[in-house]
Amino acid sequence: MANAEVHAGSILVAKPALDVDPSFRRTVVFLFNHSSEGASGVDLTHGSPVDLIPEFFNAVDPAHALPEGQRRFYWGGPQPLPKPMVLMVTDSSEAPADARPVGNSGFSVVALVKDGTDITGGTFSGGQPKNIVPFIGYGGWGGGQIESEIQREFWAVAPVKLDELLAVPPEQRWEVAAKAAGIAPAPANS
Repeated sequence: MANAEVHAGSILVAKPALDVDPSFRRTVVFLFNHSSEGASGVDLTHGSPVDLIPEFFNAVDPAHALPEGQRRFYWGGPQPLPKPMVLMVTDSSEAPADARPVGNSGFSVVALVKDGTDITGGTFSGGQPKNIVPFIGYGGWGGGQIESEIQREFWAVAPVKLDELLAVPPEQRWEVAAKAAGIAPAPANS
């Protein structure tokens, strides 16, 4: 499959060439920022092994809450964030005022904690968001770096929608994105 254009909202899937690096093996990245100056994204495949900050998830409207066992932070990447970040499905009626849309993906990024208070304490203008995926950390690339890594066959742009990936368990997201990108898994002993 030919490489698609990379932009904010792209889904990147690690190719088998990255299997040698445990940080990126079978990783799927959602790019929330992309420009000539660089790119930033979050890993959608490596969640914390236990539920974290239940008070955050308990504050979410039960109609939109993630099921028990999926209420966890994700290790977004090796770059530290000053505070956790939330990725969410956004409709114009549900987005917090400080949410930043990601291209035309239908998703926004926003800080989980703002001035020491939880964003679920009333900053949503029209109800709770449908998907909440909180991250600690992110991946960052310098200007042109992600394009270079795609040319070197480390990553592919997967023609899959983020909401489709979020609908499957994290341990199955690489297979879904890889299949969409036409990537076959590396042999077991490679």
